[in-house]
Amino acid sequence: MKHISIRLGEELANQVSGAMKEFGYSTKTDFIKDSIREKLKELSSERRVAQAWHKLLTAHNRAKVMKNWVTKLTSKKSIVQHRSLSLRDLVKHEYPTSQTRLVMQ
Repeated sequence: MKHISIRLGEELANQVSGAMKEFGYSTKTDFIKDSIREKLKELSSERRVAQAWHKLLTAHNRAKVMKNWVTKLTSKKSIVQHRSLSLRDLVKHEYPTSQTRLVMQ
């Protein structure tokens, strides 16, 4: 086990002592360890929520991009038919990047 020393201001030290007695902790060390564990759980939970929101927003933005591509390609569909090009050829022409694979699949 590692040893960690901390200094607390008088007001915070008094709050720790009061809460420790109120909630039945026998030592300040037990109270502080428990408080740290609870804070780490809280931070972990916040991280999971943030990651979930990030994934959701990323998926939403991808869907928006795909919708814009489809709208753009659909608006050019008459040109495609007139020139006898396939939609696949138009995608290759309009989006010559690695992201083209997403649209063509």
